[in-house]
Parts: sequence; C-alpha cells; structure tokens
Amino acid sequence: MVMKKRPHSPEYPPVSTGFKNLTVCDSLRPFLLWAYLGPVPSIYLEAPYQPLATTAWLVQRGAVRIRRHMTDTIAKAGQWLFPGDGVGWQSFTADTRLLSVHFEVAWPDGSRLFTHDQPLVFDSTDFPSLARRSMALVAAARGIADTTRQDRSHEPSTPAKHFHLQQHFSGWLSVYSDVMEHQGLAPRLRSDAETTIADAIKWVDSHPMHKPLREPATAAQFGMTVARLNRLFVQAVGATPSKYFDARRREYAIAAVEYGQEQMKTIARNLGFSSAPHFTRWFRKQTGKSPSEYRVDRAAVV
Repeated sequence: MVMKKRPHSPEYPPVSTGFKNLTVCDSLRPFLLWAYLGPVPSIYLEAPYQPLATTAWLVQRGAVRIRRHMTDTIAKAGQWLFPGDGVGWQSFTADTRLLSVHFEVAWPDGSRLFTHDQPLVFDSTDFPSLARRSMALVAAARGIADTTRQDRSHEPSTPAKHFHLQQHFSGWLSVYSDVMEHQGLAPRLRSDAETTIADAIKWVDSHPMHKPLREPATAAQFGMTVARLNRLFVQAVGATPSKYFDARRREYAIAAVEYGQEQMKTIARNLGFSSAPHFTRWFRKQTGKSPSEYRVDRAAVV
C-alpha cells in the first residue's frame, strides 16, 4: 500500500521550525488555564494587564485596547490579539464578546517557547484554522469546566475527559506555533548544552544502582570534560552527577527499608554493597540509624 503525502494547508506554506530532533521538545510543559467564549466579565473591562501566562483573544464583537508605554494597540471584531509579555492596561468595550485562551507552554526553567513584548494583532481570516481549533478547544473544556469561570485549575475531571481536552489543546498549540512563526517569531529552543545535559540526567537516572557511577566515563559518554559535566549538572539539578546519583541511592535505600519486605542483604546487594554490614554502616551514616532500627521505628509511627 502506497501512502500519499498529505498536502499542506493552502492557508499558508509550511515553515521550518529548525527542530533538529523532535526529542528536543520532550521537556516542554504545556498547560491550559482556560478556554472561554462569552462576554467579558465587568471586573475585567478596565483593568491592569498582567502577563502571568500567555493570552490569546479573538474578538467576536466590540473591541479591546492594550495600552503599553503610552502606545495603544486595538483589536476589533474579527481580529486576534496576543497582548504579549509586557505589563499594560486593558480596556474592553462594554459589548465585547470574545474567545479567550489562557495557557502556558514553557521549558522547565520557566522560559516561554515564544516571547514578544509588543502586542500582535491580525485578522482571523488570515489563519482560519486557529479559530476553528479554538472553538473545538472551548467545546472540549465545557465537558470539564464551567465556562463562566475562567480558572479551571481546580475543576474536577476524569482521565478520559482530561486526555480528550489535552488532545484538543495539543492541536491548538500546533496551529498556534505555526501562526507565531508566520508572525515572525522564532521559537526559543533549548541550546545544545541544555539538550545534552537533559540527556545526561536521563542517563544517570537509568544507571543501575548496584554499579558505581564513574564521572569520567559519564563525561566521555556525552563528549565533554568532567569539569564541564559537573558545572552543567549543578546548574540543572543543584548537584554533581555523583552527588545526584548518591541521592537516588539514598532515596531508594530509605524507601526499600521503610516500605519493602526484602531482607537487608537483598537491599544491600541491589545497591552494590559487598555485604550487609557495609550497607548498615553506610545507612547509619545517611540516617543516624541502622536499617533494622529505621524499619522498626517507621513501622511504629505507622
């Protein structure tokens, strides 16, 4: 069976994102705060604009103005407005009805995938798929959240509803990313160093705990010196690879002693100790108690 290549949408030609490897995006953290369709609540008609997250407004009726640095940006019916990252003042006409998506898509360090200080305004007809995806997102959110409330972070849900909503949100983000790039914004991608250290952390996380972690071998695995590996590790997780690995072993040891049913010699072997007494001395240094004392004391607490 020959698969036909799906043609690109006639709305706009494809844009190269510059992603060399899709795994670069694995650590992006998308979060939907709300998807709302309706009139603007009166308390928000005239109010400070605080960019605590990313906001997208599609004005269906009325108008909105963002004032920033004594400059006004106005969006009218049929236009999208992305207010941007700077603080300002928002003013809606009393009859405004809009579609509002409030969300975040950022890296673990909190930096956003797309940033822009100045507001962006463009006609909805320029990118009709963005409006279609937004309406579908609102419809999906109605199954979880009361759309008269904007903040949906505490709404009850079920796994099925959650994944249904995330499916629509992912589709919306895909179109949003294309639109931002067509507006001339380049996504903030992780640097090669950030990507490399993320891979190194995963590698250390998967390293067998019964085998010693050799920093020279770990550094060579990722083509860097031990000093650079240590520096990047400290920047990322606050510890060198060896100390990070030791902390993992300590967490495992405490959990195995407190909650597990294994004999101490089995736990010792799983952690690479040559004997149970060796493990006991190490555990006492970590917790101030022997493994047996620790297990008895924790059992008494429970």
